[in-house]
Amino acid sequence: MNRRLVRGGADDGSSRPIARTCAIARNAGAKSVADGVETQSDFPAVRELGFDLHQGEMFAKPMTPRKFERTMLDGITRLSA
Repeated sequence: MNRRLVRGGADDGSSRPIARTCAIARNAGAKSVADGVETQSDFPAVRELGFDLHQGEMFAKPMTPRKFERTMLDGITRLSA
């Protein structure tokens, strides 16, 4: 799902009908991704609609591939310590 449809949808509810339609992919066995989860109010809304994956600035700011690699390695190091 495109970030334009997710962003702010929890506030005014306007993206909910579109998001429900996009969730048909999940019923067909495909994974669905909600892009543009920017606020804490967006997250429960897309979870409630049944999206499998979520991405957006609420989780992490955009970063270079090198920074992403360092971030992931740092997380693995912390988990194994």
